[in-house]
Amino acid sequence: MKQFTKIIAKLFFVLLAGFFAIGCAPSSPNTYMNTSAPIFILNAPNDKSFFIDFKNFGNNDTNNSIAQSLLKNGYTLVNSQEVASIIIKGGVNYFRENRYENSHGFVVVGFDFDSHGRRSREVGVGLNHTFFNTHNNSFRYDGQASLLLRIKSGKKIENYSTNLNFQTDDRIYSKNYAESLFNQKISEKILEFLKFK
Repeated sequence: MKQFTKIIAKLFFVLLAGFFAIGCAPSSPNTYMNTSAPIFILNAPNDKSFFIDFKNFGNNDTNNSIAQSLLKNGYTLVNSQEVASIIIKGGVNYFRENRYENSHGFVVVGFDFDSHGRRSREVGVGLNHTFFNTHNNSFRYDGQASLLLRIKSGKKIENYSTNLNFQTDDRIYSKNYAESLFNQKISEKILEFLKFK
C-alpha cells in the first residue's frame, strides 16, 4: 500500500508540473486592427507599381515597413506619384502606452505536517493572492493611422480612405516592439485591401 501511495504522489507531481509548464509557456502577444470604414477596391490598378508617402513616428520607419511588405508580394516601388498605379498616403494620428496595475495569483504546493512535526501523507494545492505582493505594471498599446489609397485603373483614379485602429493585449513590455507590430499590421491591412480576384 505504501508503494502505491508513493507512485500516486509521484504521478500527481508530474502532472502538476506539466500543467504548470503549459500554463507558464510564453505565447505571442495578440494584436488587433480594425478600420473606421470598409474599403472595397473594385477595379484593379493598371500594374503593381506603388508610391508611398506615410508619415513616420517614433523610432520605426512606417514607409520602409510597408514598402518591404509590398515588395515581398510582387509590387514595384517607384519614386514618383505620376508613374505609380497605387499611391499610398497616410500618417499616424496617435500611438499611446497605457499602464495599469495587474495582479496575478499563483499556485502553492505543499505537504501537511502532523502535531509532532512529522510529514504526513496529505498533499495540498491552492491559490495564493495575498501572501506575496504579486502586483506589477502591465502595458497595453493603442494607436490610429489615417490611410489614403489612390488607385489608377485605366484612365480613372479612385480614392479610398479609412482610419486603422490598433490595439495590443498586455503581454508587450517594449514600446519599440509595439510600434513595430503597429507597422506590421498597417502593412498587412494594405495588402488585404489590394487583393483582387
